[in-house]
Amino acid sequence: MSDHFTFMIIPNRKSGVKKISVSKTFVRNLLIIFILIILVTLYVVYDYASIKRDRAELARLRQQTKEQSQQFRELAVKIETFAERMEELRQVDKKLESWHMKQIGRKNSNFIKIDHGRGLAAGFAHLSKRVVTEGKRVKRGDIIGYVGDTGRSTGAHLHYAVFVNGMPVNPRKYLKSS
Repeated sequence: MSDHFTFMIIPNRKSGVKKISVSKTFVRNLLIIFILIILVTLYVVYDYASIKRDRAELARLRQQTKEQSQQFRELAVKIETFAERMEELRQVDKKLESWHMKQIGRKNSNFIKIDHGRGLAAGFAHLSKRVVTEGKRVKRGDIIGYVGDTGRSTGAHLHYAVFVNGMPVNPRKYLKSS
């Protein structure tokens, strides 16, 4: 077996056939170089696609980070506003005063009205006994009276009322839902 390849090139009809003789080692090395070039090209294309994909992911993550940063800033502002409002409520809570008065009916009805300040007050009626006296300061959790059945009632119960600037309003929005 020969250690050369012979290639025959046949151009136009007028010219003669050309013979080229190439060694097998040269052809093998050329084939190896060609395969390496193809592999390097495939690697470069794959790497380029990976970089493009990573850049798109990075851009998406940067946008998401910007949105989350904005949400955190908004949340911080809301928390700060809430903290300020809570401090205002604590100051109002320190100023709570209560007084009582009689409600006219068939029987006298014990009634306590607690002034929360800023035009907001809460009323409690049909108490069997009042614990607080007029002008006494109370705070959340203090016992102000006991449920009873005074006034025009058929059994022990409590009337709760909310007053805004002296006018009674529906207390539902001031009650905490459970």
